[in-house]
Amino acid sequence: MKNRNTSLILALPARFNTGINMLILANILVFMTYTILHLTGFYAIDEWLHHRLILSSALHEWAPNVWSILTCQFVHINTAELLISMSMLWLFGNILQQRIGIKRILLLYLLCSVAAAVTFLLSHTIFPVFSGYHGMFEGSFGAVAGVMTATITLFPRHRIKVGTQYKIPLLYIYAGMVCIGMLFICKHNMAYVLAYIACLYTGFKYGEHIKKQRKVVPVKTNGY
Repeated sequence: MKNRNTSLILALPARFNTGINMLILANILVFMTYTILHLTGFYAIDEWLHHRLILSSALHEWAPNVWSILTCQFVHINTAELLISMSMLWLFGNILQQRIGIKRILLLYLLCSVAAAVTFLLSHTIFPVFSGYHGMFEGSFGAVAGVMTATITLFPRHRIKVGTQYKIPLLYIYAGMVCIGMLFICKHNMAYVLAYIACLYTGFKYGEHIKKQRKVVPVKTNGY
């Protein structure tokens, strides 16, 4: 009979050639590109990239750049936000990928990105008093929060094995990162908070949907 506690232990993901890691690499490469352009004096190209890729709440700026609903997630102004987002995507994303596959995660990531962007735009239109009259939306915090929420919805009792002795509850890591995310988001206006909440809700519903389908592969003992 399998030990119940042992079956709930996950090892830290160690593989590099995973779909999640390629997504992380794409975010880092985009960040490095416009950072290098800025540092080397190509300000015009740098500003053009920001104008084209970041989602603006102003209709006259957003309408010509509809694709910014998707591309805004690859633009990170804050280096700390990039590092935290990619770290959590690496941890939760690789765990989830082993269970439901990269295609379903990419679909979730896309759904959360669109949910965040649409919520951001609508909040500026419907609730201008709370959301302000103009803003710029960028970063992958929301999409990553959705991936994290789906993971914890599927595996709420699992723990991460660190070294040979320490086993940290995945739920504790999730709760801490959600709080840190709120600290980053709340410095802006209510539109960012609503977009963040929309991603958390989307991740939860996605996890619930996967559970109902019963397509989650059973957790392997002591990691991958």
